[in-house]
Amino acid sequence: MKAGPIIAVVSVVAVAAIATIFVVVPMFQPEIREIELVMVDYGFNKPGFGPTLRVKAGEVVIVKLRNDGAQTHEFMIVPDKEKSLMMMKKVVNEIDERPVSEEEKLEIYDVEHHEVMERMMRMYDFSIEPEEVNSVPSMVMVTVEPGEEVSFRLVLSTPGTYWYVCQEAGGTWPVLHQEKGMEGKLIVEAA
Repeated sequence: MKAGPIIAVVSVVAVAAIATIFVVVPMFQPEIREIELVMVDYGFNKPGFGPTLRVKAGEVVIVKLRNDGAQTHEFMIVPDKEKSLMMMKKVVNEIDERPVSEEEKLEIYDVEHHEVMERMMRMYDFSIEPEEVNSVPSMVMVTVEPGEEVSFRLVLSTPGTYWYVCQEAGGTWPVLHQEKGMEGKLIVEAA
C-alpha cells in the first residue's frame, strides 16, 4: 500500500478530531452567567432592598461587585436572613456593652462576625459551592472596600430561596447595614 492514501486518511481523521474539539466540546461546557451589583450606602444598586437574583442550580455565575459607597461593605449569602440578622445583633449587643471605643468594637465585631457566620454555615449544612476567582477567598462572604471592584465565581448547587446581605456595621454602629436595607433575595431554581 502506498503512503499517499494513508497520509490522506490520517489527515482527514486528524482534522475531524480537531474540529470535534472546537465544535462539539464547547456545546457541553456550562454556560457562564454574570451578575453585577453596585454597593452603595446602604443598598445594592440603589439605597434599600436589592434586586431579586435568579440562577439555576449548578449554573456557573460570575458575581461582579463594585463598591461606590463610602463604607466597607460585604456580600454574603445566607439561607435565612432573619436568623442570620438575629445572631449578628446578639453579637453586636454583647460587644456594645464592653467599655471600649467604637473603633475597637468594630474590630472585635469583624472577628466575631466571621466566626458566627462560619458556625451558621456549618449548622445549616450549607451547600453553596463557591469557586475562587481574582484571588477572592473560596467562601460566600466577600468584603469590598470603597472604590474597589471584586469578582468571583459561584456555583449554587441546591434549589431554594437564599438572601444576599451586608452585615457590616462601619459608619452605622450598632446598626448593621442589612438593617438599613442592604439585602436582596437570591432564588436558585432547579436545573
